[in-house]
Amino acid sequence: MIKLILADMDGTLLDGDHQLPEKTMDTIRRLMDRQIRFGIASGREYNDLRKFFPKLADEMIIVADNGTLIYDKTEEIYLDLLDNDEVERIVKELRKIPDTWIVLCGKKMSYIECQEEKREMIAAIAHNFYENVELAEDICVRTQNEQIMEISVFCEHGAAITAPQLEWLKKDYQIYVSGSNWIDILNKSAGKGNAVKRLQERYGLQPEECMAFGDYFNDMEMLQNVGESYAMANAQPEVQAAAKYIAPANKEGGVIQVLRQRFEL
Repeated sequence: MIKLILADMDGTLLDGDHQLPEKTMDTIRRLMDRQIRFGIASGREYNDLRKFFPKLADEMIIVADNGTLIYDKTEEIYLDLLDNDEVERIVKELRKIPDTWIVLCGKKMSYIECQEEKREMIAAIAHNFYENVELAEDICVRTQNEQIMEISVFCEHGAAITAPQLEWLKKDYQIYVSGSNWIDILNKSAGKGNAVKRLQERYGLQPEECMAFGDYFNDMEMLQNVGESYAMANAQPEVQAAAKYIAPANKEGGVIQVLRQRFEL
């Protein structure tokens, strides 16, 4: 019997316009009424995720910033912070990579490093993904006393082109290609897969009592740690290979389709 469901957001639960499909709220409420815990697991920041669920956020599980921050209803149950000296060291190396911009994801605010000539373009993109964001010319100076959970890199020419230049980080950090233009850097103790394990331990659940939906590389470990895993029809081939089932595409409301059929809602 399924007792926990986690869904990624972009490319998974959200449609092609980054909106929730029709019947999403009704579906979540019906699941909760059956004592099934529902949560979202995303690379997005916590406050940005809350705004999608104004009436339900306080009753859900929210796994934010790729598992570096986890809320169970209104209780913060996990926080994973990067060492600030290490953040500065990594940022100095990332600055050498052309046509990228760097985001430091904090608990309450995200900080994007950009020069004046790209400020307008970056601001337009950033507000699609970050609820509270500040642009700065030197994010290391700006965040000296801030709690940083994750470093994200936006790659103007695509993450696949930039990713090989970050191989040196894999010894000490998890590196996820989380979207066509995004790469995320976080502690090895974080990640969506570890988030699932923490939730299973918290609730005393076995993997076969858990279900998850995802579409991109940062979802793979989450899918591998549940008994009932769904990759979207629009998912990367490697992600589909890691899942047991294929759900209809996100543009077709695939997650909601599966849930309503699976649980006869």
